[in-house]
Amino acid sequence: LLDQPGGRYWEHALEFMQEQLLENHYILPADMRLMRLVHSAEDAVKEIAQFYRNFHSSRWLKGTFVIRLNHALNEAALAHLHEHFASLCLSGGFQQQAYSEQEQDEPEFRNLTRLAFVFNGRDQGRLRELLDYINLPENWD
Repeated sequence: LLDQPGGRYWEHALEFMQEQLLENHYILPADMRLMRLVHSAEDAVKEIAQFYRNFHSSRWLKGTFVIRLNHALNEAALAHLHEHFASLCLSGGFQQQAYSEQEQDEPEFRNLTRLAFVFNGRDQGRLRELLDYINLPENWD
């Protein structure tokens, strides 16, 4: 969310979401992390660049959610995912893998590492937290 310097439009909108949606249990606390408030174009550019630092793209592939990564995750990061983000998985946990022949429709992404899991499909805020975690350079091989 981009507001002018000193602007309060989005701040008030976020307060409304907090008071009306979160406090009345229409959304989960982590869902508030789906949005970021910035007050300059430069900060917006930084936020977007950070979002795509390691995350490239995602897709569903035969019931599995696949996150494409620019850099493979190290073993400690994978262990952290299994420990702290297991609730995102319906079964099987997280699998780091290479290009799959099932993705023949997008060969231009064959060089990217994949993080695959059976996503529960509902915890979008926690998914954003997972993306923030995998975007940290200390978690890359």
